[in-house]
Amino acid sequence: MKQLLHVVALTILCSAHVFSADTNAFKDVEKSFPKDASFFPIGIWLQSPANAGKYKDMGVNFYYGLWDGPNANQIADLKKHGMYVICKFNDYAEQHLIDSETVVGWMHRDEPDLAHVYPRNKIIANPGIIKDKWPDVYKELDLDNKKYDGWGMGAHPINDIQADYKRYKKLDPKRPVFLQLSKAVALDGKSMGRGSRNGKVWEYPLYIEGSDIVSFDIYPVAYGDPDKLWQVAKGVDQLKKWGTGDRPLLVAIEAGFGEEEFANEQQQRAQIWMAINHGADGIFWFVHRWQNKKLVSEAMPLTNAKVGAAVKSLNKELKTMAAVISSEEKNGIATATGAELDLGGRQHSGATYVFAVERGNEKGTATITVEGMRDGTVYVINEDRKLEMKDGVFTDEFGAFDVNLYKIIEK
Repeated sequence: MKQLLHVVALTILCSAHVFSADTNAFKDVEKSFPKDASFFPIGIWLQSPANAGKYKDMGVNFYYGLWDGPNANQIADLKKHGMYVICKFNDYAEQHLIDSETVVGWMHRDEPDLAHVYPRNKIIANPGIIKDKWPDVYKELDLDNKKYDGWGMGAHPINDIQADYKRYKKLDPKRPVFLQLSKAVALDGKSMGRGSRNGKVWEYPLYIEGSDIVSFDIYPVAYGDPDKLWQVAKGVDQLKKWGTGDRPLLVAIEAGFGEEEFANEQQQRAQIWMAINHGADGIFWFVHRWQNKKLVSEAMPLTNAKVGAAVKSLNKELKTMAAVISSEEKNGIATATGAELDLGGRQHSGATYVFAVERGNEKGTATITVEGMRDGTVYVINEDRKLEMKDGVFTDEFGAFDVNLYKIIEK
């Protein structure tokens, strides 16, 4: 058994969120999500608004992205079910949605750090695109005299993302702009999908400057790395290191995607709570999947009963815990020996909360020490059991990727 000390101390990376008792991370963001502490953003990525009622019944409260939208029919469907949406700022949006209460933000193109923005064939057909958007790269590759032989480029952080951001804010200065980045965030900028920018990271802080709210995705189980669920937490840490500051952060969680292998509820729960421990202020579900090496929208929670039950259960837990999550972070308050734990903490309504996730993919016993506490009772949330704490120390058992949420009351 590993004997590790793992302390989640986000204050090393940036100042912790501090919220009042009745607000959440979006308190300073105009014309966006509700700002009361009982609201935790739970989204669904790129799904049909016709299913908004079904997703709402599962605990989803916003849509992230609309296929070929927004348009009048899509917005009508979402409004009918009281569903918020983050969408592109197209002509319809500019003409009809500036005053809409349904729209809580505009979004850049999806994953602008990937080479699908300026793919290889497009650059070969018109090298002037790179001369215009990436002039330094154009000069470096001597494309006046040579043929481009790379694999494409992502959006330029200044000439594309920041330029679009300024345009959106000029037309709608109060509504936030969302930036959705790729799995390369958690992989040190490395992904074949980044093409000629693979492994280069200087642009990420500049991408972030062109946004008000940042999100990213990585799907460890679907990508064949079920022992690396901690990649979700690493991505949040990396975004903070690159300078998100006080911007709220969202994280995608896998609820589909695999050709054969899917994340189960326990794996999804571990990803969610590690993300929260490291500073995520909301989540959204990716529910597509691969079939015969082709990505299709299968609306997994609606077409697969097991996936749907997991999504609904986890959404319910997040909604129940929203006010606690929105409380002042105390992420350095707990330490552990024994099982390898990812730890987060809160103090809310006279109780201390510790969020513990086994992150080493091994079962074991953990001894948890809570700073500044004496004797008390430790209630395991959503489980019918309690533990005794002596001099700020208690012990519990963990399975691989188990999540134990503790409410601690001192005697």
